[in-house]
Amino acid sequence: MNVPHAQTDALFPAVRRLVAELEALPGSVAEGLAVEGLLEEREGLCLYGLARRAAPLGTAVEIGSYKGRSTWFVARGLEDAGSSWPVVAFDPHLEGTQDDFHANLARTGVAARVEAHAAFSHEAAPAFDRPIGLLWIDGDHTYTGVCRDFEDWFPKLALGGWLAFHDTVNHWHGPTRLVRELLMRDDRLDSVGVMGTITFARKRAPSPTNRAAALAGRAAFEAVTLLRARRMGLGPVNAAPGER
Repeated sequence: MNVPHAQTDALFPAVRRLVAELEALPGSVAEGLAVEGLLEEREGLCLYGLARRAAPLGTAVEIGSYKGRSTWFVARGLEDAGSSWPVVAFDPHLEGTQDDFHANLARTGVAARVEAHAAFSHEAAPAFDRPIGLLWIDGDHTYTGVCRDFEDWFPKLALGGWLAFHDTVNHWHGPTRLVRELLMRDDRLDSVGVMGTITFARKRAPSPTNRAAALAGRAAFEAVTLLRARRMGLGPVNAAPGER
């Protein structure tokens, strides 16, 4: 696969490893990029690669689907890895995107791989008891909302599984603030990387080594944020009322 490179790749060994894995694979992601959505090509490839890595561990839980572009990348990653696990996608489709979502999945041949729920993720979390290999959080972008999604679902993520947030590095205030806090205080994360506005990390058992890895990831995260500010300006590009 052809993976566009970014100046910030040098900051994250985890990104360089993932890019090398992707570039060694055949195929194209043009079909996924043809689905309407806000996910950039590098972000889609990031999700595809994480889904392949997570395939043996359990389901991929997607919080926020819109019209199915990210769903396609995760589903295709699972499929190409030979996994029998589905993508479990949660989105209330309050903007009326449900028909487009299902049509896009059917048109691109991944519908059978996706278990879709037109619902808020926090409503489903208490009863969800399947193993999770990839947790993709791209739903409510308020700080309160993204914290709730993390608190509801991260405990269900398998050790060795992958966590990914969209719209970080000051694209949205809520996800950016939570990622900063996690990288500063959490001792369960390693292999931190940023591709586009996605921040990803792997869940591990708590350890001082992980704490050091997360802190190193935080320093690199801030460097990416500053580089982004040269184009987008300081402060979050988007924020809920009262959150700036």
